[in-house]
Amino acid sequence: RASPSPVPTGVVPQTATRAPKPAPAPAPIPVGTVVDRVAASALRQVSHRFVDLRDVVKRAREESAAVDEWRYGAMRRVDAAEEAAEDEATRRLRRNAALMAEVMT
Repeated sequence: RASPSPVPTGVVPQTATRAPKPAPAPAPIPVGTVVDRVAASALRQVSHRFVDLRDVVKRAREESAAVDEWRYGAMRRVDAAEEAAEDEATRRLRRNAALMAEVMT
């Protein structure tokens, strides 16, 4: 009788591993083919549908400048209103102080 083999038949032992086969290189697409023209026209259509980011940045800067100008104008109006109210309060205080001095004497 033959002694049983430690490795069953049909199974490759671990010590004899094989290196994987390298993947085949993709075939290069020749330039100037129908595929190139289709890809170029598709890219052109996509680029016409989207907005140029330089225009977006320029528009954002313009809008930011307009908002800043509006805020500055609003702040100047508030400052002018506060100044007018303060001037009116100072005039009333002086008038009342003069009247009080007149009454007390």
